[in-house]
Amino acid sequence: MIGSEEIFDKIIKNFSPGKIWQLDHIKDIPAKQGDFINVISLVDDLTHQGYGVCLPEEFFLDLNARTLRKYLKPLKWRRIKSKKQAIEEEITPFILMNEARQRINSNVYYGGTGWRGISIPENKEFLFYSWIEGWELALLGRNLFKIRRYDNPEALEQLEDIIEKAHISEEISKITKRRINLKEEIMRKGGIRTGTTPSRTKKEFFYEDMRIDGLPVNFKKGRSDIFPAAWFNSTFHYHNCKDKINFIDYVCPKTEVICAHDIAFATVNFLNDFDYHPESYMVFPIFPKPANQWFDANTIYRKMVFKKVKGRRMPINKIDREGLLWSHAKATKAKFF
Repeated sequence: MIGSEEIFDKIIKNFSPGKIWQLDHIKDIPAKQGDFINVISLVDDLTHQGYGVCLPEEFFLDLNARTLRKYLKPLKWRRIKSKKQAIEEEITPFILMNEARQRINSNVYYGGTGWRGISIPENKEFLFYSWIEGWELALLGRNLFKIRRYDNPEALEQLEDIIEKAHISEEISKITKRRINLKEEIMRKGGIRTGTTPSRTKKEFFYEDMRIDGLPVNFKKGRSDIFPAAWFNSTFHYHNCKDKINFIDYVCPKTEVICAHDIAFATVNFLNDFDYHPESYMVFPIFPKPANQWFDANTIYRKMVFKKVKGRRMPINKIDREGLLWSHAKATKAKFF
């Protein structure tokens, strides 16, 4: 079995940006500001031939966390107005994200995608690169994740140690008074998982405060007529990572920013439930697995595309890469999954 040190080495190697000296040839491409569609085909062609590509700094529209919403708009999923609608139509993230892909407008600069909650009218948004890197982290570092599952009364009572005692006591009291089967309550409100997620860039470093509420959980002997629509109101609690810090203040108000660590944590929960927990399990992933070409595209843009800043070739930042990934989606009309 591979040890944690070796797994971290693989993770850090995978997510580290490209280095000029690792490439045999680099081509400088003149490009107009924001001319993503016309440039992306040339970038894809040259990188697949093994060339590194360097673009002028002005091409990237001065993209960063502060300017994200100035230039890039989220691709919003179809609005589901009630839980009744979600249950009757059996709406899953796969359905809504696939529908949204078919509405991509080649004249719009996109950055991020997501849905709107039902009971909690809050936008949930994640960036394209976060979606891909969340899955990469889950697949590479699956054995490093630590997960605590709260799918029974004893486990729910343990939550008193990590959230307000009065709140959880109230919830348990409601369940008792209404004599509702706990399994059905979890299926309606969604499962709760807490734990730790490894860093993508720091060896032996973990984010300790991971928590997701509202996971689409079912039980081996659960009712088949209760569709797990709770995922619409899923909550990804704050943890101290750079993406959360950088974007929390600059994305639109009433928007929950979902980072790669959140996506990785949710994904590992789904994978582990599928393999090891048939008694209570996530019915589907909140974030469907990207098609292989998206893993390839993200790696190429991370490792082989640079920008010229004051005469120096520098790796592009994450938001630059976000622009390239959406341009690739528009230029190739590639399916998400």
